[in-house]
Amino acid sequence: MTSTPFRDTAKALTEHMDYIAMQVGCDRARSHSWWRNIVEHGPWKGQQARTAPPTPDEWAGIAKLFGTTEEQVCAMIAADWFGVRPGTEVSARVMQFAPVLDELSEKEAEALGVVVHSMASSAAPQGQAAIGSKKGLRPSLVVRDGRRPEVGGEESEEATLEC
Repeated sequence: MTSTPFRDTAKALTEHMDYIAMQVGCDRARSHSWWRNIVEHGPWKGQQARTAPPTPDEWAGIAKLFGTTEEQVCAMIAADWFGVRPGTEVSARVMQFAPVLDELSEKEAEALGVVVHSMASSAAPQGQAAIGSKKGLRPSLVVRDGRRPEVGGEESEEATLEC
């Protein structure tokens, strides 16, 4: 995990949101000026020398904005404001996606693995991925008409990603 996963997540949101949209997106748990201080200065170097951490009552709104759980927001706050880190090193991105990934079925998680590995692989041709699996089962993921992807588990020599 980075030393400031809360700030990193907030900063990433500013690529497509302004501070007022962040205030609205968190159900007004925190003001636009608070978000600006966090993004621009961090929790310990705000305009008043320190920006106060969110209270437990505000975690739900921030979790909504971040697209994660209240528990993950709590862990991010602990890291940014108090230097408390979980036992493993994970990025803010991983912390954000972890709760959602745990809600997937095994088949969906395996298909997502194919997609993620294919996107990360520079050797695979665009639009296709040649990825092996431990059991010889190579899932495929087909996205059609913007609907939820169909997940298949056909045995083949390659897994194909069609978008």
